[in-house]
Amino acid sequence: MFRLKDSIENWKGKLYNSNSFTSSDIEELESHLLDEIDILKNKDLSEEEAFYIACSRLGSVGLLSSEFTKINTNSIYLKRVVWFLGGYILISFIQKLITIFSLFLTTYIANKIYAITTFNSDPFFYLNLTISIVISIIFLYFLFSTRYQLLLKIQSVFNYLFTFKKFILMLLFIILIIMNSLGFTILQSLIISRIDIVILQKMMMGENIFIIIWSMILCMIFLSLTFRKSK
Repeated sequence: MFRLKDSIENWKGKLYNSNSFTSSDIEELESHLLDEIDILKNKDLSEEEAFYIACSRLGSVGLLSSEFTKINTNSIYLKRVVWFLGGYILISFIQKLITIFSLFLTTYIANKIYAITTFNSDPFFYLNLTISIVISIIFLYFLFSTRYQLLLKIQSVFNYLFTFKKFILMLLFIILIIMNSLGFTILQSLIISRIDIVILQKMMMGENIFIIIWSMILCMIFLSLTFRKSK
């Protein structure tokens, strides 16, 4: 069943996904769309017919995006820079979250299952590395198996916040930065207090090598989404 309100929200969602529009642009385009719909409804067209004809008269999202790209060049580049920086902060957050979670699982397994209380052997290093790899593979699998739908959703939310809720976006960035710089450091120090320093160094070396590999993959994805054109 056709719902005009839902259709308009979906149409606006496509505008949010583009990097070409400012908040005033979207509000102005929505106003034009509603005016056109009202005119067409007065000509005895149904809401569904009026909506699709009005969208056609305004132009496709791709066409509108191309036109507004020329107008909003500075805003577009600013959004791309902020999006890529946000992607870097998010990647760093995910890295450290995986590290902390794998450390927690490793110490839990070693302590509860194998009754190891002093972690100063190589098996601890290999156990932690295996857990980190498994968690990362699972994360990347869900990321890629949905054809980037997760990242596209994140980008859509980012574009909406950047366009209409900059304060909330800034607050989220601050929270992630604080967690990256301080929060995870405190959690990690609590977990690694019983780990031998030599094993800890080996463990972090293996952790960093694997993280660098999939972080490069995620950076390439964020770059591709940064310059993605709306269809």
